[in-house]
Amino acid sequence: MKLKLFLLWYLFSCFSFQILKSQNINVNHGDVVNLLNKAEALANTNLDSSWYYFSRAERLISIEDRSEEVGKFHKIKGILLRNDNRRVEAIDAYLQAAKIFDELGRSRELIHCYSGIAYLYQLERLFENLKEYAEMMIALSETINYRQGVADGLHFLGTYYFYDKAFELSRKYFLRSYSINGGLKRNSSQLSNVQGAYRAFVQLRDSFPDNRDYADSVNEMLRLSLELQGPRSSQITRVNTYLILASNFIDNGRLDSAKTYMTQLDTMFQSFKGLDFKLNYYDLSSRLYELTGDFKKALAFKILHYDSATTHIDAKKTLELQELEEQYVRDKKVLAANSQRDLFVFIGTGLLLILVFIYFWFQNKLQKRKLENIQAVLKSQEDERKRIARDLHDSLGMMLTAAQRQFEIASLEGNSETSEAFTKANNIMTDANTEVRKVAHSMMSISLERFGLKEALEDLFQEIESSTEISINRSYHLEFDLSKEDQREVFRVVQELVNNTIKHAGASEITFELNTASKQCTMSFQDNGKGFDLNKKGLGIGFKNIYSRTDILKGKLKVQSKLGEGSIFHLVFPPGKAKPSDLQPATLSAS
Repeated sequence: MKLKLFLLWYLFSCFSFQILKSQNINVNHGDVVNLLNKAEALANTNLDSSWYYFSRAERLISIEDRSEEVGKFHKIKGILLRNDNRRVEAIDAYLQAAKIFDELGRSRELIHCYSGIAYLYQLERLFENLKEYAEMMIALSETINYRQGVADGLHFLGTYYFYDKAFELSRKYFLRSYSINGGLKRNSSQLSNVQGAYRAFVQLRDSFPDNRDYADSVNEMLRLSLELQGPRSSQITRVNTYLILASNFIDNGRLDSAKTYMTQLDTMFQSFKGLDFKLNYYDLSSRLYELTGDFKKALAFKILHYDSATTHIDAKKTLELQELEEQYVRDKKVLAANSQRDLFVFIGTGLLLILVFIYFWFQNKLQKRKLENIQAVLKSQEDERKRIARDLHDSLGMMLTAAQRQFEIASLEGNSETSEAFTKANNIMTDANTEVRKVAHSMMSISLERFGLKEALEDLFQEIESSTEISINRSYHLEFDLSKEDQREVFRVVQELVNNTIKHAGASEITFELNTASKQCTMSFQDNGKGFDLNKKGLGIGFKNIYSRTDILKGKLKVQSKLGEGSIFHLVFPPGKAKPSDLQPATLSAS
């Protein structure tokens, strides 16, 4: 029964797993390195997708190892945490990566970690820490002749001295960094450094808008960045730089310098289509003409700014509404598909549960009917035992007693020869009467009916000891009175075991123990006979009766036996009268 329940549970689990699996995207686990590369490639452009690939790699990698893969894992984690604005956690991840790369001797990867840590310290305004890691970058990069690492380290030192207001020293390091970058093939790191220098100046200028030194420094760095980038700079970079320069000069009242850059922007915006930059350009132009007294042109650029912004907002709203409508249609289709799928899943699961319920109900019904049949058979056997016992005791017993009395009278009235014959006949009748009483008592224990289980078992054991050479060691621990029905079933089980021992075991000793309690009752029966083979097919009627009565008791029977080593029978059952619907089949376990 337990095996069937387990199989049903397993099939149900598999079915449920398939349902859940069908509702999820099929994940291709792939190679850890490939997943990490994808995460790194998307870290600065699509943070959500980058985290997705990173989490997949995290499930496959053992981060306790000290391998290049694990170092890269921590480095990318630092990048993602940095972009997620979780700077303290990012620094910790970079430090773990740096430790691994240092142990593996991966100098370039170690330099990249130092760069990430230095940048985070810059964001946190921990400038002494920034300087420490910048110097470590430069020293290690020079050792392995890694020019990009040297340039990046010099850039960080320039940033450090800039925030320390040592502008000449800052300019010196920025120039050295840019001169190295100028001789290298352009990459994203170089462009980031070139733009990063004047962004630092812009940030400081915005923090101190009345400090002209900062504004001049910004302008100096902007001109320098454009000069170093030369024709390689993109149009958007040059437009942005000119806008910042023009804005700086307007803010500081240097209108002629501002006009120089606005004139260049006039030409560039004839072909440039960046609306956000154009709005900034229109606003600066309006301010510039207003300050120079040309209010007509100032108003014209104000109108351009307003019209462009309005058109942009209307177009954006129209696009957003269109996207919302399209998203609504998509969501509606997805919802309909999901509803249909969920309906199928619900119906399938419901049908499966109904089938499982029907199966268990049917099995329970069969078990109940089986046990009811067993009870009926055993009850009829018990009734037949009582009827035969009464007939033997009342009818045949009385007849034998009467015949015995007549033989006694005849032996007294006859001569010596006949008296001797009658005496022998009387002895035979006495023995026959005794055997009839034994059979009657065996079939219906008077002690069990009148005095209970313990007295009945004692009568049985004493009779066995008096009629055989078997000694019986018994002990009783009776904390709980069994019902009449349970007492009868236990007595019949013991009686059957005793009969089997006498007939087949050839034992000289039996050890018996009975314990009853309110929660669990146990019975142990052991003999020192010749034992039997548990794997031998076919069971005698006696064993079948034992198993049937174990079922009635709602118990479990454990049998241990080996040839030449005797047998042990251990019965465990709950007290009380078990209902047929609650009954479970008996179990036989061998050792």
